[in-house]
Amino acid sequence: TARKAMMDFIEACKFRNCIIQEGYVRALGLKVNY
Repeated sequence: TARKAMMDFIEACKFRNCIIQEGYVRALGLKVNY
């Protein structure tokens, strides 16, 4: 699902410390849980 893909994307970003992508996800209105 789209949500599963987004969660996988967020998980991948955690390991890379992707601040830009985190901002992008927040811009989409999704909550980022760390």
